[in-house]
Amino acid sequence: MLDKELLDIFGQKIISYVRDQAIFEFEAMVQGKMKSENMVKLNNELKIFDRNQIDILKKVAVIAIDSVIYNTLNMLEQNEENMRLLISKNGKNEKNIVNISDGLSGELLTENGWIERFSQYK
Repeated sequence: MLDKELLDIFGQKIISYVRDQAIFEFEAMVQGKMKSENMVKLNNELKIFDRNQIDILKKVAVIAIDSVIYNTLNMLEQNEENMRLLISKNGKNEKNIVNISDGLSGELLTENGWIERFSQYK
């Protein structure tokens, strides 16, 4: 398995299970689909916002989500001597994900990066 394939598997999981899920939950909360007591209360508070304000709030939320992912990937890079984040396909040829990337955080945002290639929310 090529290192690039392993890197893409990792990136696809980060985008799908972390980024897209967080954006999905944000949208569900804004639309009143989340039924926990805290979410209902927050949704009621958001009713004073117009559509434009909600769109701005969504942009802020997406930027914050992307920043958290970027900073997490950067933290992994900066502490690679203390951390091993192993990835493999079918349990074979384990590789440290930090070592097979030129820069994990850089994989996220480029025009051919993980968000562009794997996200439902561009």
